[in-house]
Amino acid sequence: AGANADNASSNQDIDSLERRKELYCNIWEWGKNIEGSFLHPSIEPIVRHPSEGGAGIVAVEPIPSNTVVMSIPMENSINIQETLSALVAEEEKLNNSKRQLANELQKVADSSEGGKLAALVGIFAHLHLTRLMNARREVINLSSTTTELPPLSHNLDGESLAQQLGPFLDTLPMLPLLPDRNIEQQRQQQHPFPSHVLFWTDDEIDILLNGTIAQTIARSARAGAGAIVGTISSAFLKEYCQNNDYSLLISSQDILDALIASHAQVLSRSFGGAGGENVEGIGRQVFPILDLLNHDGSNPTVRWGEDGDNAVVETSRDINSGEELLKDYGWRPSWDFGVSYGFVPYENLNDGGTENKEYNDRYDRIYDAAGIPIFPAVLDLNNGNLLDLTAETNYGPLVKIVLQAATKMKIEIGEDTDSSVPEIASLFRQAPFLGENCSQSTFGFPRRQPCFVLSKMVENHTTANGSIKEVLEGFRAAASLLSIMSLRCQTIKEVNDEIIDEIINVANAEGDEAALNLMQQGINDRIQMLESTKETAQRWGDIPGNPASGLGRVLLARQMRLGELNTLRAALKELSVVNR
Repeated sequence: AGANADNASSNQDIDSLERRKELYCNIWEWGKNIEGSFLHPSIEPIVRHPSEGGAGIVAVEPIPSNTVVMSIPMENSINIQETLSALVAEEEKLNNSKRQLANELQKVADSSEGGKLAALVGIFAHLHLTRLMNARREVINLSSTTTELPPLSHNLDGESLAQQLGPFLDTLPMLPLLPDRNIEQQRQQQHPFPSHVLFWTDDEIDILLNGTIAQTIARSARAGAGAIVGTISSAFLKEYCQNNDYSLLISSQDILDALIASHAQVLSRSFGGAGGENVEGIGRQVFPILDLLNHDGSNPTVRWGEDGDNAVVETSRDINSGEELLKDYGWRPSWDFGVSYGFVPYENLNDGGTENKEYNDRYDRIYDAAGIPIFPAVLDLNNGNLLDLTAETNYGPLVKIVLQAATKMKIEIGEDTDSSVPEIASLFRQAPFLGENCSQSTFGFPRRQPCFVLSKMVENHTTANGSIKEVLEGFRAAASLLSIMSLRCQTIKEVNDEIIDEIINVANAEGDEAALNLMQQGINDRIQMLESTKETAQRWGDIPGNPASGLGRVLLARQMRLGELNTLRAALKELSVVNR
């Protein structure tokens, strides 16, 4: 039975892969026919299993350096400006009071920077649902002699936007995938984005990512998706489920599936800031065809830019036949790649453990990040009282004090405060044990620990010179504040000029030793935490039949953990040199 199940699964994978190849051939021909576009005759799409790189673009003949290989008019990007305006215009042409979704999305986009991201997710979900609705309507009417659905209220001149973008939308899988099959069957056959954290279970997030900054980032992404669903789902329900023309075709579950899948697609395929902003103020944009370019941060083969009204891709070096067109997505920590894109690139992972010299030489410069706790989990106030610094009511005011003091220190030594103020990330961890007689010790729910983010290049497995310096002033302020609190035998709750000046005076008197010791203590604590939680995550991930393993989630979690561990170990080596 097991062999038969494996064979069935394999056959489904083959059928799915062949179907995907057909879809990408369709989008390639579609792209060639976009007015003003150009796709070089020596490139074509390639479709692989997701575990082998998924879809991409390859050269089928040698291409010289500095050759334009792709050009797409900017007006063909999907964004909240042009695309949303086109959808609003469609609604006005329909003159149907029931079709108001695009107008509602426009209001969301205008509300805030975060509203732009929500609106773009809504645009994709709306386009997907419109296309799914039309496909289901056709299947039901063709397969039934007794049930004929009412005609859709269409009086548009020419194709709707969902029809125009059809070949592109078909390459963006979502649940449900096929209009003529049971949804549960579809879930078993192919997952829309198996490695993306928006589709992980809560157990997978909390066990596989336990002890990592990636756990915080993943939870934040999922909370963001939930917030977007809460913001715009009512407009979708009104459009699709309370409309007599559509209620037989689209369910509330379809809407939820479309919104979550669309959020994953926007995070992984768009250009723009995390909040949806960019320099033009349009927000994130998705460029059909161009979004097929995969990433290589150490040896990219193409670069992306703008030429007038076109988005242009040209070769950055000579490309051989069979080589893939790869773009540098820019520096990102492993947790950012993993949560946004569902993969971690090779250059983030090399720890020198492979025997492949070419691999080691190519990826001997790693760009990654790690979180180093600003404070210990527990502070002894020297009067028998232990202060829990994983409780936000305790650490919140202290973080504000440290940041203000560090900023003033940088001003005094003439540094650019805008570019060098340490980034803060929070780390989920269990509440510390404060002693048998302490009532707080009975509250074992997870807490958060604030960390400075050390995000620098790791070269030859040692952080490059100056990496520690980027966070040094922050740790000098933190160490001085802890010293003052210990002397006073009490915590400090308010920020004022007197405490800031006292912190700076103590820091100047003590030098860097206390800060470096605090940093070393935090790094050792993080390494110990990541190693101990790794064992539990590995045992859980290796359970036979665990679906998380087959979906690539166990591997991705290990890679995000490894990226942070590599950075911490390299920082510890640099710290030992600084201390000497």
